[in-house]
Amino acid sequence: MSFNCSLTSNVPLECRIAVPGITSVFIFQIQNLSTLTLSGSTGVVSAIALTPGGGYQAFRYDFEKYTGKAQQDMKASSANGVVSVDQTIDIQLLRYEQVKRAQIYLLAQQDVGIITLNNDGTYWLFGATKGMTLTDTKSDFGTKGTDFSGWKLTFKGEEPVESFQVPSGLIAALLIPS
Repeated sequence: MSFNCSLTSNVPLECRIAVPGITSVFIFQIQNLSTLTLSGSTGVVSAIALTPGGGYQAFRYDFEKYTGKAQQDMKASSANGVVSVDQTIDIQLLRYEQVKRAQIYLLAQQDVGIITLNNDGTYWLFGATKGMTLTDTKSDFGTKGTDFSGWKLTFKGEEPVESFQVPSGLIAALLIPS
């Protein structure tokens, strides 16, 4: 197999119109991902599906604005000839409730794929090949009336490339049981 490592395009200075942050995540068990097709080398998903007939689906987690964050750190080793990307997603879920507690416990027991909905309206798939692991959870009951009460969750993963953009038209099918 041959690889082409040649640079392919310019990167111009863009307008300052970035809209940072994430508003929701869609979480599914990575073991149930049956189809993931990319459009050439563009990094855009052209097809994504969960194993048919198993009743599998992605679940949407919404949270308050400015409380979710997705981050990727690419690391290259010329000595080893490899590139890897550390992916981290942090979210906060309001209110300490039994239903959320039970779901968080289930999340901690398996690797998941996570699609973020960014504030600019784009969707991105994290943990596409190896999954994301819930590595840290902190529950906080707060002290006074304006304190945070709920959970802070951190998911981490290591992938061979950065996240893939997911067209919005592919999301709805993931939310219906297969």
